[in-house]
Amino acid sequence: MFTSVPALVLIVKIDNLVHVAHNVIIGENSAVIANAMIAGSTKIGVNSTVSPSVSLTNGINIGENSTIGMGSVVIRNIPSNEVWAGVPARELSKYK
Repeated sequence: MFTSVPALVLIVKIDNLVHVAHNVIIGENSAVIANAMIAGSTKIGVNSTVSPSVSLTNGINIGENSTIGMGSVVIRNIPSNEVWAGVPARELSKYK
């Protein structure tokens, strides 16, 4: 007997030394890279990337297909399809 295997495998990658607090939701196909800190009640959308050494404060929402640059401190919600970086994080560009 053979079992069927789904054609699409959905992965969430959480790297080494990542701190994830309570009530955090991480969307499918997202990545949280080394040394990131995610505070409680944060939501990370589908296909998003949290780069190394990023800090997300409490209750932040990261939209779908968004990227946060290395070492950023996010204190506001990030809309979908945008790239943010800096301390505090600011919009750098939008995906089309």
